Amino acid sequence: TKSGGHEEIIKNGTNGYLVDIDRPIQMSNKIELLKGNLTQLKKMSTAASKLAKLEFSWNTNISNLNVLYGEVAK
Repeated sequence: TKSGGHEEIIKNGTNGYLVDIDRPIQMSNKIELLKGNLTQLKKMSTAASKLAKLEFSWNTNISNLNVLYGEVAK
């Protein structure tokens, strides 16, 4: 849904879909859309997987924490 960090991670139509909060019909429509378009589903799934591996891997998180700790320790 369009709330919190989701909007920073999900690129609407690229690696997922964003729907309004408390709009189950919108969510249902997006699920049906992907159910009927397996090519689009595969593209979005691949994009989401790449993003997760790039931005949220252990190595990336450790590197980001080291930078943060280095800045705080100054």
